[in-house]
Amino acid sequence: MKKTPVLSTLLALACSTPGVIAAENDFSILQRIDTAPTYGLPSLGNAAKPVNGKARSLMNFVFDTRGTDWSKEGADVAIDTTSDVTSDTTAFYRDQVHRDELHWQVVSLIARIASGLGDHAGESQSAIKSVSQLRGLIGDVETDAVMTWLSGPDIEHARSKIPQTSKFDLPHILEAQDVMLTAALDRDSVISDVKKELSPYANKSKGKRTATKIAYSTLGVAAFVPNLIAPIAETSFLGTMMANGGPEQDKLLKEIYYAKRLEKRRDLIQRQLNLALNTREISLATANAPLYHFSRRLTQYLCGEDIERQLFPEEDGQLGSGPAPSLF
Repeated sequence: MKKTPVLSTLLALACSTPGVIAAENDFSILQRIDTAPTYGLPSLGNAAKPVNGKARSLMNFVFDTRGTDWSKEGADVAIDTTSDVTSDTTAFYRDQVHRDELHWQVVSLIARIASGLGDHAGESQSAIKSVSQLRGLIGDVETDAVMTWLSGPDIEHARSKIPQTSKFDLPHILEAQDVMLTAALDRDSVISDVKKELSPYANKSKGKRTATKIAYSTLGVAAFVPNLIAPIAETSFLGTMMANGGPEQDKLLKEIYYAKRLEKRRDLIQRQLNLALNTREISLATANAPLYHFSRRLTQYLCGEDIERQLFPEEDGQLGSGPAPSLF
């Protein structure tokens, strides 16, 4: 790699003695952004441990303390408007939005740094700025780890493979996008967690739903009988309702939040997959080994090793300089 003064400055920013983090998966920082309290919103600390959440839900139902706040909050979430009303689920949603935004900023900055390390005109100065920005987002230790794998021995290996690698034509790109998205959605831990939260609502059998309807209707009618049966029926109705997850308006509002979390996470994954494919093609067109390595490792992180090997088969000596084969 020919070192210009600007590029030498950039490489000097790399950690001279790789730490423990550098030995992990190249994009392990993204896993920590998804899960570590360090990268979350401080307000989630209280929301993550709701006190008497079911009791609060029951009080909202019995005394209708929220009025039209249910529909107001749901509409605000649906159209991505910051709402002035909140519920137990709000903090978790905002925390994911915050983490997803940080996720994308970090991946974008690493791509800029990789591009600058490839020593192409106009990119190195931008990469130096990106290193400083990355330190501000994830700290010195994590940034040093990133710089280590972006300037390590794997880059020379990637450089030797670039001349043998075929660029994709449009059919290959379209084919790769579909397969990559399916694999990435299946592997994503956040999507898996949200689906798990939704499963109690989605996986009710027809028989159980019918039994619940009958119980609600029967107890609801009995609650109007003007004798001792009424309070017993009303208490039984409330108990049955809470055993089924709480008031329906409460569950529907949660489902709106869950749907938005899935939507935003899918958008993040799609943007990262597009970046992985685009940087692959750019790196081949410009012989940029660090950017090629970035693309390969991001693909592996998002989609797994099987998909990565099919997109980068030259690493296993399977691809020559001829036309790109069918991927999948």
